[in-house]
Amino acid sequence: MRTMRLGLIALLLHGPIPAGEVPVDAGTSVEALIAQARDSNDQTRLKAVAALRARGRPAKPATAVLIERLKDKGAHVKHCGGFSIISLIAIDLPTGGGEEYSIASVAADALIKIGADAKLAAPALADLLADDDDYIRTAAHNALMELQTVPEAVPAIVRVLQSDSKRGRVQAASLLKSFGKNALTAREALTDALLDPEKDVRSAAAEALPSVGPLTGTALPRLIANLKDRDFLWGTCHAAQALARFSNAEMAVPSLTPILHAKNKDLRSATFDALCEMGPKARMGMPDLIAALADGDEDVRSKAVQALGNLGPDASDAIPRLCELFKDRRNLVRIAVAGNLRKITSDHSVLLETYRSGLKDKVRGVRVESAKIMGELGPEAREAIPDLLKALDKNDYPEEAAEALGNMGPDSAAAVPLLIRELKQGYLSVRRKAAVALGQIGRAQKDCVPALIEALGDTDTFLQENAAQALAAFGVQAKAALPALESLGAVKNERVKKAAADALKAIRE
Repeated sequence: MRTMRLGLIALLLHGPIPAGEVPVDAGTSVEALIAQARDSNDQTRLKAVAALRARGRPAKPATAVLIERLKDKGAHVKHCGGFSIISLIAIDLPTGGGEEYSIASVAADALIKIGADAKLAAPALADLLADDDDYIRTAAHNALMELQTVPEAVPAIVRVLQSDSKRGRVQAASLLKSFGKNALTAREALTDALLDPEKDVRSAAAEALPSVGPLTGTALPRLIANLKDRDFLWGTCHAAQALARFSNAEMAVPSLTPILHAKNKDLRSATFDALCEMGPKARMGMPDLIAALADGDEDVRSKAVQALGNLGPDASDAIPRLCELFKDRRNLVRIAVAGNLRKITSDHSVLLETYRSGLKDKVRGVRVESAKIMGELGPEAREAIPDLLKALDKNDYPEEAAEALGNMGPDSAAAVPLLIRELKQGYLSVRRKAAVALGQIGRAQKDCVPALIEALGDTDTFLQENAAQALAAFGVQAKAALPALESLGAVKNERVKKAAADALKAIRE
């Protein structure tokens, strides 16, 4: 209550403090604030440190005292309803209601705000990564993030990674992950941390290594060794993910594939994800992946399908089994096959036979993927036209159906009435596709021209462009569109202007 009363008094005296704008007593010199930052009273020190932070770069001479205050455990202040003792000393810290500050955490942030010399600040901030106080660790982490491009920061963090503090080592590895390629010089230290006696440290190091840069040959056997620690799930998951990003990841495949048969579902899933990420580098694991297609767990089957899909044409031996799985009773598996079989084969006969049945699947996602494949096959998939017409008529997957029908050309003439309907009243994305399809199909269908002329007057520039391009395909039959096309020469959109000019040329010739 005392804090709230103080806040109310401040409100009455000074009015509300605008968000992000807090006044600072400009009459107090930096030298005086430095002296106050060494005062025996906690609140005096906090006020001085906060004021130095608010001064910014002009307070750079205070670097030494701010580093001293990083070890100051005094004056914890927690906001209550937007008011606190910090509100009274007027600094620009967040006041959302729940933040907690100490002298040390404010000093950590102040070092960044004033542009302190990184050679001095980075080691002191790094030491705080092992602090017992969550708020101080967070403040140090955030401050060091601002120094990630500064050369002195990484060695300071590596020193903590090699320290006796378990908490500090975990924090250091996590921070190096955030640094990404700026922490490339820490790669060897992170690789050494894979041998750390603490599982949490090994896990954090494994997770950090792929972000830092290409892994060394020394890291590979150590990560493989961590895979065998199956009692520690997350450590194994991070090791698997790191191995997937290794430049010669194929060397790890023999150690990854046995885990596909592990009892722990999450562990299997992480291993499948790693093999998926490897792409063609996982080709040595293809026999195990094909065997996994027969697993009783639908998640395993679908993950195996995805991994095989990422192998691309190298997984051609799996095609017969994948075609069978397109009839799997589990939706998840059929969706996986629909999205991945196309990555493995371009054999039109296989694709037509398999995906044609998918147009009637009970899962819309499978129907959509199947329609896309029919569109890619073009006139060869003319047998699918009745199913695509039905989908367009019933508004099932109209965008994909319209595109597929257009790609089949004149064979889809029966779709013209439906496409004109969609051009006039469908969803915008469908109207765009319908305009293109009419240009591909309806050259002998004079009814298309009036509908396309009407579309030229739409406010959507993509629809205007598509309609103009479609009219160009009609040539002289689209003479009625000349006035509307000529008027588009005055629009601002360059795409529409060009499409209209091209259409005018095509029709006049």
